[in-house]
Amino acid sequence: VEDEAPAPPDFQVRRLEEIDAWQATNRRYASIPFLTGQLPGRGGYNYNYDLMRFCRKAYVVADAARRFDGYLWWLDADVEILEPIPPAVLYAQLDGMFSAYAGRDKRIMPHSELSVLGFDTTHEGAAAFFHKWQDLYDHGSVLALPGFHDCWAYDALIADPGLPSNNFTAHVAGVDVMPASPFGAFLVHHKGEQGKERLAALHAGALAG
Repeated sequence: VEDEAPAPPDFQVRRLEEIDAWQATNRRYASIPFLTGQLPGRGGYNYNYDLMRFCRKAYVVADAARRFDGYLWWLDADVEILEPIPPAVLYAQLDGMFSAYAGRDKRIMPHSELSVLGFDTTHEGAAAFFHKWQDLYDHGSVLALPGFHDCWAYDALIADPGLPSNNFTAHVAGVDVMPASPFGAFLVHHKGEQGKERLAALHAGALAG
């Protein structure tokens, strides 16, 4: 978490500031406008180059993976869970796989959609993957990719044949693939300004309650 937030007693809460590697990257790059997606004279903001916002996922997931053995799932902060996700749905996506993700037709959108992302942290390639994912940001080598956010970095690494991965939207056309995914009945990824406003209202209501 980045802000104080209520959590059930059986939840473990860890602050972003406790992750030393992220702190180092934040100090190194936060003052560079280009790495926050700001492109003066070229249309303003472009999320593809917002390294500082989107690198957090790599650091947080890598930190969690080092602390947990088993199936690890990430949900973006703008994902709303509508119904409990049956364990069988989660297990089916990672059965025999290192990771599970929502891919897209690269002719329409050149990177995956990682609002819902699963890993088997016991896989033999897990430690190396998480080290490389974080290392792309530690040393700035992510700057060699077409974009700097977590999806570009993940896609580049998951191409390794030693990391079998389940694209659970391989059958889905278009950009917004999550509704037709195995998770479509259980959650919604709030995209765009209207979606973000709805999610902010939900969060405000939860905190007030």
